[in-house]
Amino acid sequence: YYYERLKSKDITIFDAIRLSKLSLLLPVVFSFIATLLPDRLYSLVLGDGFENINIYIPIFTFSFFMAIPYYILGGYLMYHGENLKLSACTILSSFVHVGSVFVLSSYGIEYVAYASAISSMSLLLLLYVSIRKNKINLL
Repeated sequence: YYYERLKSKDITIFDAIRLSKLSLLLPVVFSFIATLLPDRLYSLVLGDGFENINIYIPIFTFSFFMAIPYYILGGYLMYHGENLKLSACTILSSFVHVGSVFVLSSYGIEYVAYASAISSMSLLLLLYVSIRKNKINLL
């Protein structure tokens, strides 16, 4: 459906950026919902060894749903043949992830989960900057 709309030129770069910004609400909403779920529910579903998992579920939920704006922008870039730009942003965010894991692990293992959120946000930031820098080429 998305590619059909791109093919028919119903979706412009401005629409893709607006849609990706709007989809940034999803990670916030779903991670907030994950914080509201009781700890006992996680223990019931996952088992007794997962008592404190409610600390990490909202972080991973946030990171998981940050993929939606990435798919919107990444799909637009791939459709327009900007695969090199997309892969460069993805590789740079991988370095951010590894660096975040290294730095956060020095504070404690419980902080390593934040590396996925940091790398997801850095990936979107890199994509936005990259697209805005070369917006004229994508029109």
